[in-house]
Amino acid sequence: MMITKLLEQILPAELGVQKVDSAGNFLWGQTGVRVTTEETNHGQGGLVSDGDGGCVIVWQNYDERILMNRIDRFGRRVWSETGIFLINTGTQYKSSKSKRW
Repeated sequence: MMITKLLEQILPAELGVQKVDSAGNFLWGQTGVRVTTEETNHGQGGLVSDGDGGCVIVWQNYDERILMNRIDRFGRRVWSETGIFLINTGTQYKSSKSKRW
């Protein structure tokens, strides 16, 4: 599995995941699965296998919130459509492309 950021060249973008088989075929559609339906700009993320063909993803939004969600083996969001809130870090994520004021 891999984590992707869609449209990153245009703006900080939607976070998604893609499952790839051993032959290199995309198993969750051509563009993968969005981790959340929120339109908020998403920063860095990471994932681990859930041990059942899916994954658990944790990410930080640009509004300082850290969230998580689980995607099952079929590419469906399990815990929430928008993710589960974990904590507000009080530290905004800054992309290396961010302009500092």
